[in-house]
Amino acid sequence: MKDLFLDIEALGRKPGSAIIQLGAIVFDPATGETASEFHRYIQPHPDRFTADLGTLAWHAEKGTWPHPAGVEVMDEDVAIIEFMSWLGTLGIAGHQITDIWTWGITYDIPILAPVFDHYAGSQPWKYHAPSDARSFWKRAFPDVRHADRPHHALEDCRHGIKDLAAALSELTGGERVATDEDLRTSLEEL
Repeated sequence: MKDLFLDIEALGRKPGSAIIQLGAIVFDPATGETASEFHRYIQPHPDRFTADLGTLAWHAEKGTWPHPAGVEVMDEDVAIIEFMSWLGTLGIAGHQITDIWTWGITYDIPILAPVFDHYAGSQPWKYHAPSDARSFWKRAFPDVRHADRPHHALEDCRHGIKDLAAALSELTGGERVATDEDLRTSLEEL
């Protein structure tokens, strides 16, 4: 599989916001089948990234901040390093990740960018890798709002994958979505 769905929960809505959860799942967008998963509750470093009061209040109301009792919480630097390490193991497991999916283009990737810049010097994927699942949903189902998300990074990935697979099926009339390998084969046959 070459696709990764990514979701975060953060204490703000703009780049530089502190991240409190990070979830990711390797998946096949045509079928919704999933493989390897990653999830961490994160304790943000108090001096590196910011929080805004409105988002803090929103998370407190939803019960997502402070972290629920009994969950393992990891320091921000350890969680990001573990995520980078997990990404590195995917190739060994046969997953050459080329596409990074999120639900929308203005939240997850832009908020993660300064975090990766700080800990790794750059994002761990190519600039053209991010894709927006919400846009496919809106094209497939223009008058249908997707189901509410639980605001748990890993569960939100699962919901996003299910909704993306449904949207792609709708847009292709139920036909299998062509893969990069399908396209290469078609071009070779020309």
